[in-house]
Amino acid sequence: MKSQFLKGGEINGFSGICCSLTHFAMSVVMLCAVSSTTLAKGDDTGSCTKTTSALLRACQHEVEDDFWIAIAICENLSDPGAREKCKEEAAVAHQEAKMFCGQQHEARLKLCQSLGETPYDPMIDPALFVDPAEIGKTVAPNQYFPLIRGRTWIYQKKTETITVTVLEETREILGVTCAVIHDVVEDNGELVEDTKDWYGQDIDGNVWYFGEIVLNYADGEVANVEGSFTAGTDGAKAGIIMKAVPEVNDVYRQEFSVGNAEDAAEVLSLTGSARVPAASCNGDCLVTRDFAPIEPGAFADKYYKPDIGSILEVSSMTGERVELVEVRDDGGANLYSKLESTIHNNRESIPADVRLEQNYPNPFNPQTSIRYSVTTDGWITLKVYNILGEEVATLVDGYQGVGPKSVTWDGKNGTGNHVASGIYIYTLRAGNLIESQRMIFLK
Repeated sequence: MKSQFLKGGEINGFSGICCSLTHFAMSVVMLCAVSSTTLAKGDDTGSCTKTTSALLRACQHEVEDDFWIAIAICENLSDPGAREKCKEEAAVAHQEAKMFCGQQHEARLKLCQSLGETPYDPMIDPALFVDPAEIGKTVAPNQYFPLIRGRTWIYQKKTETITVTVLEETREILGVTCAVIHDVVEDNGELVEDTKDWYGQDIDGNVWYFGEIVLNYADGEVANVEGSFTAGTDGAKAGIIMKAVPEVNDVYRQEFSVGNAEDAAEVLSLTGSARVPAASCNGDCLVTRDFAPIEPGAFADKYYKPDIGSILEVSSMTGERVELVEVRDDGGANLYSKLESTIHNNRESIPADVRLEQNYPNPFNPQTSIRYSVTTDGWITLKVYNILGEEVATLVDGYQGVGPKSVTWDGKNGTGNHVASGIYIYTLRAGNLIESQRMIFLK
């Protein structure tokens, strides 16, 4: 299952003009050497940085196009007040989008520094991949990503249920016979997303990701197929979703479809611990950080238990969790009994509801007011993060009673220095209840 925090049309609260900006990409080198399926080695030094620079220019042009189209729409409002308000909103969105381009550029360059400048061009040899039907039989599955036919994983994320099943069917891509995984997302029983992913396991046990077809639903109808790609089509290339022998600090490309699907991952630990309703690990979990530089700030830490696979995904910015609640075989029997979840600590002191309002003024300089409210006494934190997900300031951290609250941020970090101009996210946490908003600081 791909990261649930890196999918969809809205990125950490950015929609509209900012959402369109995430349709740009970077070229990166994916992996350290993989013994049987190797990456092409070119001498085109500087390819990653050159690609990043080209995409910054593309982003800037897109921002200008969106701005002037918005102005044209505003000009056709007959009410003068509405027309001026429309232009003001367009100007704010324009400024925000320009900053977002710069932050994307910074994230891309950071990844280039980690992975180098060689063009990303994995060499796929079908002879070096196994028959999906034999995985779990004559072929040992990848311990962290077992593609065993008939296996189903069920996850929960707030009101969402995510069901992931390895199907009997296959699809041939670039000559490789790929396993087909069916991924269904429902929110309160309503279909939100219906996806088929295509994976291939090589003879060394690495699991490659060859693409997906994504049907995104709204009001019971297909709204779009954003995120879909097939390796070998329109410049898209396969990536490695899970290495056979991951090592701490490995950084690799999980997928590559420029401007569309570009998740990457870093191995954080081989000795992680976590507990969810269907499984637990005590020092034996692989922990990765999944991220997409074109979506700066959208990080997700994933925990993989040997022989089970992904059991937990945590948004590093908001703390929101996707938890494994059940694993079934093809007969529908539970393979792992549900365990009592321990994530809801001090439940009696968690507010039943929280409300976080938009800061005012926004954009702001030198200070802005943030209003929020809770309905039950409890421990509250309100923190500010930059677009890369790094904590900038803690505004509230303590036990608070019921009622409306207000706090002022002066644009300074924990050391008392003013932060740089840009987009910032402020997140209110009350137990497992989380609300976030974005704001702009302009010097």
